[in-house]
Amino acid sequence: FGWAQLGHTLPAAVGAWGFGVTIEVPLLNWKRGQIRGADAQVRLRKLQEQASVQAVVHEIDEALERVTRTAAHAQLLETGVLAELREALDLAAKGVAARVIDPLDVVDLEIKQIEAQRRHLAATLEHREALIDLEAALGGPLP
Repeated sequence: FGWAQLGHTLPAAVGAWGFGVTIEVPLLNWKRGQIRGADAQVRLRKLQEQASVQAVVHEIDEALERVTRTAAHAQLLETGVLAELREALDLAAKGVAARVIDPLDVVDLEIKQIEAQRRHLAATLEHREALIDLEAALGGPLP
């Protein structure tokens, strides 16, 4: 809102002068709605940014949990099941050599060992995929 005061001179007066003043009063600014709209947009963008950051943090947490879980599962298969089957096959081979164990029983153990190796390979693959997902969530390769 602008306000002005102008002086008026008579045409017959010589040397008369005029005076004017303009004052801006921000309380009566007609653009307050635009200012409020801009402030609302700034607040909205801040909230969107916070939501994005929280989503990334959640994605990283899930990826870390998956990496930990898949590593433990692959390790359990390798040090537990596969190690026990190797030991059982070694003992079975000695038993076949001593003619105490039927060779068909050894074949069953070998089949179980192959199945366990497949499960271990699948667990290792799942762990590698979890690492790739973690790298993607972090936005770059792991150190």
